[in-house]
Amino acid sequence: MADDDHQSIHDDQDETINSCSSTECDSAELRSKRTTYLVVVCILFAELCERLTFYGVVANLVLYCRDVLKLDSPLPSTIVLVFQGEYKILGFCFKT
Repeated sequence: MADDDHQSIHDDQDETINSCSSTECDSAELRSKRTTYLVVVCILFAELCERLTFYGVVANLVLYCRDVLKLDSPLPSTIVLVFQGEYKILGFCFKT
């Protein structure tokens, strides 16, 4: 009988060790959700920075072609449109 009591106490201790309390499980789940949201925000921020950089280069390309290269009026706009088109086409082809 004493061995049976000792075994049941030992089994109860194993169950409490293996199972987490509701606050511990909620905390781990909340941490997981927070990490997921942080990853999503970082990806969106990186995409935003990439687009801002692209459009900054496009705006400066017009000025560079006009002021430094001294190209006539329609040519800088044409160069920028070709640059934007190639960027989009390469993005679709290579899935960047």
